[in-house]
Amino acid sequence: RLNGLVDDLIALQSIQECPPAATKQVNIRAIAEETRDIMEATLQKKHIELAINGEAPDILIEPNRLKQVLINLIDNAYKHLSEGGKIEISLSSADGSSSIRIEDNGIGFGDVDLSQLFERFYRTDSSRSHGITGSGLGLSIVHAIVHTNGGTITAFNAPKGGAVFLITFPASDQ
Repeated sequence: RLNGLVDDLIALQSIQECPPAATKQVNIRAIAEETRDIMEATLQKKHIELAINGEAPDILIEPNRLKQVLINLIDNAYKHLSEGGKIEISLSSADGSSSIRIEDNGIGFGDVDLSQLFERFYRTDSSRSHGITGSGLGLSIVHAIVHTNGGTITAFNAPKGGAVFLITFPASDQ
């Protein structure tokens, strides 16, 4: 566990200190589908369904960084979902931007200050995170990747329950 924590801290520092390397035009849906394939075995352990809907214009990013964002957010949802839960990735575009919305039907964030959600080592209340392992750096890593690639990320509780992450990147005009 300590090795994982050190690896996450090094990854976070690297993302924050180094400019994005090897960015290229990336099809978001293709990366989302690759990520679903990577996560399939884990999701099946709890019979969690992962759906991908919509399309969005390509963005400029290093493909593995986008994959890391999606893996971290899907894994976060997985940890907070009950058996048979659902995760939906919705892709869309508006005003020259590409949006990725990741929503689950779990318990949501509860009554927490969502502005702190992306801070290092921040953990939500104990009723949400009881028995859940992790370094507390996953969402910080996601935030750093998104921001160093010109994007924004917000999180909120879905009206019917569950957590929602909304990521927006400038669409590639290449």
